[in-house]
Order: sequence, then C-alpha cells, then structure tokens
Amino acid sequence: MLAAGRSQRFGLADKLLQPINGVPLLARAVRAVQQLGAGPVVLVLGRCPRRQIRVLAQHNLLGPRLIICRNPHPERGMSYSLRIALNALPCCTSVVDIHLADMPVQHRPTYWRLLRAFSNGAADNVRVARPFYDTRPGHPVRMARGVLDQHMSQGSDGAQRIIRALPTAQKRFIAGPSSCVADMDTRRMRRTLIWRWRQPAR
Repeated sequence: MLAAGRSQRFGLADKLLQPINGVPLLARAVRAVQQLGAGPVVLVLGRCPRRQIRVLAQHNLLGPRLIICRNPHPERGMSYSLRIALNALPCCTSVVDIHLADMPVQHRPTYWRLLRAFSNGAADNVRVARPFYDTRPGHPVRMARGVLDQHMSQGSDGAQRIIRALPTAQKRFIAGPSSCVADMDTRRMRRTLIWRWRQPAR
C-alpha cells in the first residue's frame, strides 16, 4: 500500500488523517486491505510518519501482518515507494497487490474476480490483472512479483509503464465498480468519497 505522496493538491493538511465518516482515511484503507486476505501488508509512509502510525495504533491496526516502511524522498514519486515496498516483502512472495492509500473503498466481489482472473490466466502466463471502470484504470492491481522486480531493476518508473510494456496476452482486465477509481486528491474529492462510502457499489 503506497501512502507516501506529498498530497500537494489537497492543501496543507495531511489528507491521510482526514476523517471519512468518522474514521481517518489511512485507517480505513489499511483495515480494508487487511480484511481482503491473510498475507502481509507493506505500508509505505512518507518522511514523517509518527502521527500516521499513532492513528493506526489508535484503531488497533498495528501487528505482525503490517510492515511499515518510510520513504525519505516522497518527491521521487510513486515508483520509488513501490521499490521500497518490494524490498520489504518476504522473499517467498510471488504475487503482489498494489493498493493506494487514498483509494480506501475496497469492493470485495471485484477483488475476488481480480484474483480469479489472475489465477485462471496462470497457464497462459498472465502477469497482471486490473479493474477498469468505463475506460479508467483502477486499483488494486495484481502483478507477478518477478515482473515487478525485473522492470524495477531496469529503471522502470512505475507500474503503469510496466503494464503498458507487457504483451496484451499477459494482461487481464475486468469491469469494476466506480469505487475502484475513487481517490481523494482534493477536498472536493473527499466530499465525493464520503458520499460514495454511503452508497451501494455500482
């Protein structure tokens, strides 16, 4: 889970600590991802994560499953955070789900369809599965660990470029709900996200 962005469009406040129906955005996002499965969750926070970690502790989200890393250079972008996350994963990890902390609405049926699309395509060497809403790419993204390691070692600047570079036969795309593209980059988006949280998935 990548959460080290500078949030320049949101303003001076830390958007990860902003409440969404009473619960801070970061706590909602981490809890949602932890509830999807039993594997380790690597959370990459920014330069000064103390307040964010305190919020996670207040919501009983700290534990052996949650591996917290710090990105000392948020200005280097999401790809740098992704490298940090990959380095923190157990070496036996073969598949990675990429989540963004400012997209906390996890539609469980969509996630299971994503897993099935990836697993069912294993015999065809499928290396990535991703939801789309209309024509917009969404999250989470499921990718083979080997593909990420290979491209990152070659200097790739993020998962988007890796996905575009892969042959079409190695990609699976599924139709997702609007929540798979619902992020919180601005205060207006926060109001929209609060509204979306109260609505059934569509």
